[in-house]
Amino acid sequence: MNGDRVENHRMAFMLGLSAEKNGVMLLRMDYHGLGVSSGEYIETSVASKVEDILLSIEYLKGCLQHELRSVLILGFSDGAKVAVQVAKEVDLAVVLCLWNPVLFELSSDYLGLDSQKNNQNLKLTRDPVFNRLSYPLPYTGLLMNMKYLKELSTNSFDLDDLIQMDFPKMMFFGGADEKTKETKEKLLNQQFTTNPHHTLKLIEGADHLFSSCAWSEEIIKLTIEWALERTTKSENRY
Repeated sequence: MNGDRVENHRMAFMLGLSAEKNGVMLLRMDYHGLGVSSGEYIETSVASKVEDILLSIEYLKGCLQHELRSVLILGFSDGAKVAVQVAKEVDLAVVLCLWNPVLFELSSDYLGLDSQKNNQNLKLTRDPVFNRLSYPLPYTGLLMNMKYLKELSTNSFDLDDLIQMDFPKMMFFGGADEKTKETKEKLLNQQFTTNPHHTLKLIEGADHLFSSCAWSEEIIKLTIEWALERTTKSENRY
């Protein structure tokens, strides 16, 4: 799950509490180079995030003596691309849940670069460890490197490929979120919801970060309910 420690309502933490109450194991972590994990943010890439998650799943399998049978992959915002790639590669039964997924080109508005003031605040910085120049971009509390953001922007995404993947998928969108408007419209145009294993849900009035307690509580509740519906009580749920 993509997230940080300065969210308005600590959604990842609250999701963890709800998961625990409902008997669902939830793993939250800092990617390599972010938060309290080792490494530097300038090393972060889509590939490194995918690798971090796959290694974490292998760790869980070892902890559970390889009795883990299914996994729910959750991606939030730009983390959706990472989640989809993990779902392709993991060797377990998968269900995929995406919150306000940004699956296509990242616009300057999404990055907060739509104003002259914000553009003036970007300063080319030489990383002291790797001796490389980059634009460190603080975005909703996260320090991102421009190479990673460029990778997200330029990576092609095949929506047909996602739709045809043979596992259940749940997409949540904020009703007032302009950042995911293109993704939502393309899913609807491709008749995403005609597949009985696909669900698309709007959180009425919600913005990109679900920055109201009511919105975050609603999406957490619906996510846990949906996850439980697609697993059996005899399985280890992650």
